[in-house]
Amino acid sequence: MRRLVIPHACEGLARLELDRDTSHYLVDVLRLRKGSTFEAVDNTGACFTCTLLAVENGRALLSLVPLAARPEERPALELVLVQGLPKGQKFDLVVRQAVELGASLIIPLITEHCIAQEPPGAAAPKRERRERIIREALQQSGSMVLTRIIETVTIQELGATLDAQGYDRGSSLRIVFHEQEEMAQASLHSLLAPDNDKIVICVGPEGGFSHRDMALLEELGFAACHLEGPILRTETAAVAALAAVRAIATERHVWKHC
Repeated sequence: MRRLVIPHACEGLARLELDRDTSHYLVDVLRLRKGSTFEAVDNTGACFTCTLLAVENGRALLSLVPLAARPEERPALELVLVQGLPKGQKFDLVVRQAVELGASLIIPLITEHCIAQEPPGAAAPKRERRERIIREALQQSGSMVLTRIIETVTIQELGATLDAQGYDRGSSLRIVFHEQEEMAQASLHSLLAPDNDKIVICVGPEGGFSHRDMALLEELGFAACHLEGPILRTETAAVAALAAVRAIATERHVWKHC
């Protein structure tokens, strides 16, 4: 564990009693003992130095000392993954990998070809499980980006959702990845040449994007891009797209001046 991720605000707290699952993780999995110190971050981004004071009835008691944030470790690049909802448990894997790659926001998306659907009654449990996966991935990877995830939206709701989340068309660069080369409007390097650090990446579900989906995305300002090579599964495509954008965008200061 690089840092413990606390799913609520801890400002003003000198002590904190953890839930049983997190306590089990610290004591039984990581084998921390009384007096052990480690770092933690809450859901507002506030950092703390923690000391394990005691374990009573299966719950760990911590002391919290505020720790000055280290802004130099916080990347300026903001990556948003808009992922066409895949079937089964594939989306859990996408979420975990997106966290490890530093995605700031994950938006599950229902498109015309989506096999998986999420009825309203299932939204809350799924989001709770996904937020747990995010916490686990943050703790494992030590990412300084506190990834957020929202409830599933339809492609018709995507524009308003991005606006509400702070990634409106005027302030963000929007790219949709397509498996067909003839759909590409420009190379990834060309699309990422502008110095825009808010980048929205859209990846389709198993069935890909329909013509209607692509028309809607184009209306929202998404430019189509194709990564040369074999056609990837949706969960692999998300990783490839995030990794490619992250690598190229973070090195713009190098390759733009070559």
